[in-house]
Order: sequence, then C-alpha cells, then structure tokens
Amino acid sequence: MTREPSVLLLEFNELCPALMDRWIEEGKLPNFQALRTASQVYTTDAEETEANLAPEIQWITVHSGLSYAEHKISISQKVMLSQPAVSGTSCPSTIAESGFAAA
Repeated sequence: MTREPSVLLLEFNELCPALMDRWIEEGKLPNFQALRTASQVYTTDAEETEANLAPEIQWITVHSGLSYAEHKISISQKVMLSQPAVSGTSCPSTIAESGFAAA
C-alpha cells in the first residue's frame, strides 16, 4: 500500500514576518531559521476588515477555508455553540492517528 504524503501545518498567530526576517538575519533565532529553511513558508493576507482579524475568527477561516462572510462565527457565537464550528477530526487527533506524538 502506498502511503499518501503527510503535511504538518504550523500556524504562528500574531507573527510579524518583517521582524522575524530581521532577527533571523541578525542570528538571534537560529532554530527558527532552521525550521524555516527546511519548510515551505507562506505569508497570507486575511483580506478582512480589522474588526474580523481576531484569532477566534481567523482560526476558523484558516481551518475551514471559508471567509468570515461565509462562516459568520464570531467570538460570542463560538462560545455559545454546542457543536464544533467545523465538522471533522480535530488537529491533535489527526496528528496522533498519523503516528506523531508531542514531545
């Protein structure tokens, strides 16, 4: 049986690419530089208004692929929901089922 390629998605919230670049160039973040060098790195534009940039909105956008206008889940709605906002297996469960473990 051929195994499908695996993907590990690391998300860094509130990370400033310009500052990270500067500190890497200054040699202050050697481990982060090694991670970035060995990875495919993408900087995204949320294409949202400032009011919709809260992490509680953006995480749902990233994981569902839907804009806020499509998922309409805000901080207060997220707390009130009794069902997960996005159906499917959670990220930790998926990682564990793939044979990875947190160290």
